[in-house]
Amino acid sequence: MVVTRSESSSDGWEKTISDLEKKADSMDEMINEVNIQILTTNERISTLGSHIEAKMEAFMAEIRAALAHKTPTNTAGDSSDGQGSNTVLSAGTPPMTIPTFNGPEAMAWLARAEQYFLVSNVPSENRVNVAMVALAGPALPWFQLLRRRVLDLAWDHFT
Repeated sequence: MVVTRSESSSDGWEKTISDLEKKADSMDEMINEVNIQILTTNERISTLGSHIEAKMEAFMAEIRAALAHKTPTNTAGDSSDGQGSNTVLSAGTPPMTIPTFNGPEAMAWLARAEQYFLVSNVPSENRVNVAMVALAGPALPWFQLLRRRVLDLAWDHFT
């Protein structure tokens, strides 16, 4: 039997198409495996995020409880005109400023701000006003809008 060029070419195309179909099936399987891995990774990230949030909430609750039980003391001394200083003057603790916050990593900033308030003996009723000084970037207009909506904004509500 004589094989013509068109039959030979047809056989070649059929083999090529068959090979491509096998490769496409293999790629589909690989894509499905990658999608499963992505879903698993997303679930793990969500679980870790929930654990981190729970730990941060517990940490913040501990800080709030510690701050609620602490009575403010006048570390700057009294002046004869009745006006004190905002500088912390305790032995071994250098004067410090509240960390700046411009939007990202809110929980980390809150932890640092709470620590600042603790070390600086900032009373609860002054914390929102002190925190406002530390806001920058997109956090500042957000805070200004919040302040317009909530006139008597307490630190517990702010956090």
